[in-house]
Parts: sequence; structure tokens; C-alpha cells
Amino acid sequence: MPNPYAEGETLVWFHVVCAACMRPEQLLPVLATSESPPADATWLRETAEFGVAHPRVQRLARAERAASGRARCRSCRELMDKGKFRLVLQMFEDGRMNAIGSIHPDCAEAYFGTTQILGRLERLTPELDASGLAEIEEVMRTQRPAPPPEDSESEDADSPRLAKTSGDDSEDADAKKQA
Repeated sequence: MPNPYAEGETLVWFHVVCAACMRPEQLLPVLATSESPPADATWLRETAEFGVAHPRVQRLARAERAASGRARCRSCRELMDKGKFRLVLQMFEDGRMNAIGSIHPDCAEAYFGTTQILGRLERLTPELDASGLAEIEEVMRTQRPAPPPEDSESEDADSPRLAKTSGDDSEDADAKKQA
């Protein structure tokens, strides 16, 4: 890929499971042309295809317990309870993975467009035991409704401002970049 810090190109390595989960567009052609596919090639292919069909699922990094009660969910914007499971998100930008926050497990449908993420969580969070996975599965049985779409004109001054995860074409964004 192009080197974000200097001229030329740079090489970026991923574990095969991480590539299937977080960089599926790049892994699928490799799996299709591989002369000796890995032992779990079926899972890798299905996971990568699912990631292409549900692009936000590619942001899922792992499951962990919230260390404090100060973080807000990227989907519903409510505080995350200390000690409860949360789904950590990241994006591949500028040649590396960057943390972008986390969501409640019961916000999965609203954020990812699916709740079929337990297999990914098992692979991406090896320290997650059967009881932790069962706890997450139980929480995910009842999904929170999707938050209303943002309306910049009626934005509440007390509501938290969250980082955007996609480009903003507005004139305000252009003015901020130039400032």
C-alpha cells in the first residue's frame, strides 16, 4: 500500500484471521487463488464474505469489560457500565488500526446491521471464555433500537459530540480543515 509517512510503498502484515475479519476485500482474492489453502479456509472465506456484506462488522476488534463507566456507546451514546462487556471498535486508516470507541453488545444490530458476530468475537478475543461468550450472547438477545438520525440543526448542546467514522462533505468540515 502507499506509505502514509514517506514516499513509496509500505508492506502491512495481518494474521490470517484478522485479515478475514478486518480486511476481507484484500483477503478474498488471496484465498481464491491460493494453491494450498489454510486448514480453516472455509471459515476464513465465509467470514470475509460476511464482512464485505456488512462493512461495519470489519470495525469489530474484540470484546472486553469496561474499565470505567465514562465511555459512551458509539451507537446509542449512553454511558457504558463499569464491568459490563463492550464491543471495541477500530478502523484501518493511514496504514494502521486506530481505535474509534466501543458499543454495547445490545447495540450490535443498530450499529453493524447484524447480530451474527459471536464467531468473530471468539476468534478475535481468545481470552473470552465460554461464560463470557454466553453473557454477551444473553445481552445480545434483546437489541436496543437504532438511534434517530443526526439532525445538525436541532443538535442538543448537552449531547456528547462523537468522532465521525466517515467523510463529511459539508462546508463546515471544509472550513475547519482550512483553519
